[in-house]
Amino acid sequence: MEVGYRREMLEELLNGLLILEKFDEPPEEVARHFADWLSRVAVALEVAQMTSELAMWNQAISGMRINPDESSFLTQMHSMKAILLGLLSGGRPTNGLFPIEIVEAAVENRRPYIKDITLQVNDCYEAGCYDACLVMLRKLIESLIIECFEKNSLAEEIRDGNGHYYHLRNLIPRFTSKNKTTWNLSRNLEQSLPTLKDVGDLSAHSRYYRAKQNDVDRFQNNIRYAIQELVDIAFVR
Repeated sequence: MEVGYRREMLEELLNGLLILEKFDEPPEEVARHFADWLSRVAVALEVAQMTSELAMWNQAISGMRINPDESSFLTQMHSMKAILLGLLSGGRPTNGLFPIEIVEAAVENRRPYIKDITLQVNDCYEAGCYDACLVMLRKLIESLIIECFEKNSLAEEIRDGNGHYYHLRNLIPRFTSKNKTTWNLSRNLEQSLPTLKDVGDLSAHSRYYRAKQNDVDRFQNNIRYAIQELVDIAFVR
């Protein structure tokens, strides 16, 4: 089996887990889907004749008991995702989509989850998992915008009638509309943020769409501008 096809198989499995993390279902249902996903990874490694990788995977899941307690299996999901990313990347060094330093110092002690999401964005990019990268990038930008509103006690302005936060497409116009009164945005952010309102949509919701590196790279400058200034607004100013 060709190397490229083996990688595509594993990328599809990784994308499936990233989508599973966003499922709005009872914990026991998500846990059941996660157990199915673990089995599919093992089968894919076996079919692809990736013998050493299969041995590592089987060792990792040996004795694993999936508890539908949310905190328990979410931790397991994150761990197995990290292992799969390691299998995909093969340890090859790259520079990632943007420097981790632009979020690291500002958020590490206050919002470590922001750093965790950033690492996943870059890990997915380095591994060539571009659909996964775009989905996690969407999550990162949503999270940073929400942090900005919460810091300024404006969270109610970005909640729907059920009290849930809006998704990215609706968050961005609400964020930019408060530029003059609250944020005092740079011209770079004013121009770059609206270009990212649909990022990750097709990767998360279109069955047949498969993102390529160019689909990510064409936003690279705008991504860096947006993340760097959102971090500054949420955690520094």
